[in-house]
Amino acid sequence: MALWVTTLTAVADAGYYAGETLKACETDAITAYVPPAERNQRLAAQGRFGRGDFLYDADTDDYHCPAGERLKPMNGRKQDAAGKFQIRYAAASLLVVPASCAACLAEKAELRIVYGWEHENVVERDLARMRDAGAMMRRRSAVVEHSLRHTQVSCWVPTFLAAWCAVSGA
Repeated sequence: MALWVTTLTAVADAGYYAGETLKACETDAITAYVPPAERNQRLAAQGRFGRGDFLYDADTDDYHCPAGERLKPMNGRKQDAAGKFQIRYAAASLLVVPASCAACLAEKAELRIVYGWEHENVVERDLARMRDAGAMMRRRSAVVEHSLRHTQVSCWVPTFLAAWCAVSGA
């Protein structure tokens, strides 16, 4: 069924963040605004860099370590449990870890490997859109949260009144 529009924009919260969905939206000419989920709290608590700290460069197909190292693609691809093909990136110079990159490696690790999806450029475009999407996300929050609050209140008030009537004998 056609919507008879030339552009379509979708806005969602982080719970709907998935690379495959972003790619499907792009394929269907839908501009999606979905913030990435925070997934590196454990690494941050250990004082280490998380996956989000490594920046992807689509032009050179490598990642940039926060300490300045470049991680190049390794041979072969790995298919994850979801069926997505992941490319492994590593820097040979990280075998001798510079002092500035101590936060890149785990205590006993010899090499930091970053996995990137074969369509990582789709994710990078979403991240670039999200950097300038503050106003849109506030608007989304106001509309969705207001509707949710209204639904919760409309469900809660009759329950509260019934309980109050039962307790007060009214």
